[in-house]
Amino acid sequence: SPNMAEHGPAVTFEPLEDGVFDRTTAVCLGTGRFLRAVLVPALVELGGEVILAQTRGTSFGAYMGARKPSRSYEVDTVLQDGR
Repeated sequence: SPNMAEHGPAVTFEPLEDGVFDRTTAVCLGTGRFLRAVLVPALVELGGEVILAQTRGTSFGAYMGARKPSRSYEVDTVLQDGR
C-alpha cells in the first residue's frame, strides 16, 4: 500500500502528503463514520489539521490516495426530517 511501510513485524503509517506532521493538530486512529462525519469536520472548522490513520485494511487510504491532490471525501448524511 502506498501509505503504509512494513518494518519487521510492525506496520507504521506514512502520510499521503509530505510535511503534514509539521502542521497536524490531531491524529485519529480509525476511519469510521463518526470520525469522518462528526469529529474531523469539527476539528477542521476550529482550524485544525487532521490525519486519519486506517488501522485495519487499506480501502480508505487507497480511496484518499486516488483523490489526490484533493483532501476531501464524501459523507452520507441524514437530516432531522429523515431525508
